[in-house]
Amino acid sequence: MSLWERDGLVHLNASRSGGDDGLHWNASLAVEREVWRRTRLFAELARDNASTLLNAGVRYRARRDRLALDFSLQRRRADGGVQNGAIIGVGWYDL
Repeated sequence: MSLWERDGLVHLNASRSGGDDGLHWNASLAVEREVWRRTRLFAELARDNASTLLNAGVRYRARRDRLALDFSLQRRRADGGVQNGAIIGVGWYDL
């Protein structure tokens, strides 16, 4: 869904899967918004049966629709513990 006069997006995903231990629900909600020319802020909250992931960062499109650079921080809660991390990513589109 487009927000902020086409400067931002909201994504909602939900799924259900079955296994030996029963049905599991998975869901995620993500938002992103352009804040400067070719620069977007993004955040995602994802939940599955036993863990929660929060990821937030910034994406810069170095070459429009071709090359993107990401930096994000994440926090994952699972099995009674918490893990934090940083991610540096490179996305190359239309290979």
